[in-house]
Amino acid sequence: MPKPKPVTLNDVIITDELLKRSHRFANLEAENQAMHILIRQMVNQPEIMLQSLVKMALELCSAGTAGVSLIEVLPTGIKVFRWVALAGALEQYEGDTTPIDFSPCGVCLERNSPQLYSYPERYFTYFQVARPVIVEGLVLPLIANHQSLGTLWILSHDEQQRFDSEDVRVMTSLADFTATTLLLNQRQTQELLSANLALEARIIKHQKVEAALRESEKRLQQAIAIETVSVIFFRTNGSITKSNDTFLKMSGYSREDLVAGRIRWDKMTPPEFMPQTQQAIQEILTQGRTIPYEKQYIRKDGSRWWGLFAASQLNDDEAVEYIIDITENKRAEELLRTSEERLRLASYAANFGTYDFDPQTGQCQWSSILKSMHGLDENVEITFEQLPKYIHPDDHKRIFNLFSQYLSPDAPGPYEHEFRMVRTDGTVRWVIDKGCVFFTGEGQQRRANRVIGVILDITERKQAEVERNQLSFEQAARLEAERASQMKDEFLAMISHELQSPLVAILGWSRLLRTQPPSPMLLMRSLETIERNACVQAKLISDLLDLSRITAGKIGLNLQPVELKSLIETVVRSARQLVAVEQQNLIKWEKMPENVLVLGDQDRLQQILSNLLTNAIKFTPELGSISVKLSVIKSLDVVDFSCAEISITDTGIGISAEFLPHVFDRFRQAQSDSSGGLGLGLAIARYLVELHKGTIHVESLGEGQGATFKVRLPLLNDECDVNKEDVL
Repeated sequence: MPKPKPVTLNDVIITDELLKRSHRFANLEAENQAMHILIRQMVNQPEIMLQSLVKMALELCSAGTAGVSLIEVLPTGIKVFRWVALAGALEQYEGDTTPIDFSPCGVCLERNSPQLYSYPERYFTYFQVARPVIVEGLVLPLIANHQSLGTLWILSHDEQQRFDSEDVRVMTSLADFTATTLLLNQRQTQELLSANLALEARIIKHQKVEAALRESEKRLQQAIAIETVSVIFFRTNGSITKSNDTFLKMSGYSREDLVAGRIRWDKMTPPEFMPQTQQAIQEILTQGRTIPYEKQYIRKDGSRWWGLFAASQLNDDEAVEYIIDITENKRAEELLRTSEERLRLASYAANFGTYDFDPQTGQCQWSSILKSMHGLDENVEITFEQLPKYIHPDDHKRIFNLFSQYLSPDAPGPYEHEFRMVRTDGTVRWVIDKGCVFFTGEGQQRRANRVIGVILDITERKQAEVERNQLSFEQAARLEAERASQMKDEFLAMISHELQSPLVAILGWSRLLRTQPPSPMLLMRSLETIERNACVQAKLISDLLDLSRITAGKIGLNLQPVELKSLIETVVRSARQLVAVEQQNLIKWEKMPENVLVLGDQDRLQQILSNLLTNAIKFTPELGSISVKLSVIKSLDVVDFSCAEISITDTGIGISAEFLPHVFDRFRQAQSDSSGGLGLGLAIARYLVELHKGTIHVESLGEGQGATFKVRLPLLNDECDVNKEDVL
């Protein structure tokens, strides 16, 4: 047995899958709320900020475990990742470490980009002890000012929970904030350490103190140089004394404007936001800090941008404020509101209702128009269990079967169907339902997680369709009546002609015999002519009587075992009497199997074959040929199925593609002017075959290509001689 290939790093990294997966909708409200809380804790309770952060990551991304790993140097000099904050299923491992040079976090920092892992214990084997098992892990780097601090990560322990690009966006926002906070805390810690060292080392010369101050200033400048968060130092009188470059970039001002005192927060604040700004100033003066709040600032060019503000007092007249640009979030919220308003206006204009259904929870949301269409009050709550009473009983099974198909993992997504809805007043309306099912996951894990659709009342259209169908039915009935009348006239004309022709011949030869003594030759010819025309007339009358019995359903069968080979030979010999002496070889039969028995009426079976052979003789020229073949067909696919097949193939005039579907219709002839008869023979043959529980069909490549008629009858026994080539 070959040795299995060792698992490589590339086998567990599936970051490229993020671009292929459909992403969930952004929850900007929850994200903004989380950022408010984190900023407030960063200012007031920095010691619990990281623990709150991982809990928020857990909730925002619906993860199984979330954590922060920071780089730490052990006393031995070895660098490791320390799990400083954990939440979720693996929180008992908080405080543990992983190697910096052989871990998912190390690979993430090395590649300086988010990384998605699938069952990482296959490569990083020390994770095999973790329970529950890690299905997926999304790891993001914590980097500030080109300094690697650690990683922020989330784990999934459920096959049904897979991360997507929306999770990457949310985690990137949290990672940027975390890196900023860690760098600020690190700088503040270092500053406090420097100050403490300065106090303990009073004997250090004044020059060293100044150097420490310069170093502290440098570190402060590094802290406010962070690119993701604006930092300003301001006074309550409206002036801004210091800022980082991020703030200047956001506001459109230059460093010269700042030094010259031309940047003032009271001038940048629009009048409508001044009341809440003054309230924030009061919070600083009375509580030493502000609750995070949102407002706009006016840029130097007059445009506006949205920010999330949080300030902390430094002294009696000065404070520091952190500002996060949330303009894009606000723009997205506005676009969402605009889109919803447009949809609402469109639905009113077009008079269609909308719905939103969650298959996982069963929650339904109906628009006010959809509720109105059902005769419901706008404030009525709709549940999945209530839906059947709004659907016509005759449509229940069909509609719920359709929805089961729409929600199946292999369904395409878009759908459309029509049904009858029942209003609260009992009236029934026809509606069309168009929508789309959204799925998460791939393959066996693909699940429906949202259904959105619109419903439009089409009752008037349905009524118009009924009227059109009724009109079409009446027109078809009128045409059918006209066709029946025409067929009746043609039939009466044809039957009078067909009955009159042999009578004329019989009467003519009879009168000839009466008017003069016949010679022996003339007598023989006269009697043959009279007999032949009498047989023609008898055949016409027999066909008419059979048609009458078929129409009345009064044809019965005298069922008994019939041996087909002998029957075919008898019919062929009789048919040869209908052709001239020089055409006796016109009809041939191939070697036939012995003892092929069917249960049937021998006279009727003989009538079927006689009709088919007579028809073939009628339309086959003198130099043509007619072949008769008997085969036994046994199916290897269908148990206990076997039948006898009689095929009659001629090289006659053939059948056009247009007439082929009407071959077995009553009173139908492809060339009624060139052949005698009433056009009943094939119709009677088909009826008799079906009465024997058999089938008959015709094949022809077209005019001049001949034709083949095939009759299949159920076998009475399985003891007949069957050739291998006859088995299907």
